[in-house]
Amino acid sequence: MRYSIFIPVLPKNITIDTIRTELTLHGLGEIVSVDIITSKPKHNYVFVYFNNWNQLNFNAIHIRQQLDTNIPCNLYIPSLSTFWKILKNKSTHPKNMPILDTISILDNIPTSIKPISKLPVSTDLSVSLFDRIMKSQPSTKSDNDVRMNEIESRLTKLENYIYKHIS
Repeated sequence: MRYSIFIPVLPKNITIDTIRTELTLHGLGEIVSVDIITSKPKHNYVFVYFNNWNQLNFNAIHIRQQLDTNIPCNLYIPSLSTFWKILKNKSTHPKNMPILDTISILDNIPTSIKPISKLPVSTDLSVSLFDRIMKSQPSTKSDNDVRMNEIESRLTKLENYIYKHIS
């Protein structure tokens, strides 16, 4: 099974070539494909699939260890002077499903998926949605753990929904 990562928020102007170039510069591994989900009006989400992970690069090893323990990573992208938040992709990529470079689906998310939080969320769009949710209201470590688990659960459900409804 291929290893893959999930980038939950990426500006609309970022292309597949830019994603491939930037992640290649980080030396994470050999990229097989990039799926861009273009259903949100202000940003995209991205799934990046690797043929193999670079076991010779200390930073790549460290990033994978963090991702495998469900710790999100921030990759600094010098050419854009920004960070990309990456998470381990927890959904499965069906073997019989063709790999697409661009996917445009999910115009309507099912009503069974409730909003992540009813708390006010910062409107600073230069910060990822994940960070805006996490920093929107001071909370204790246990509250942050609950919120983190809730966000990860929602992302997993969203990924599964996407793959079930593509074919």
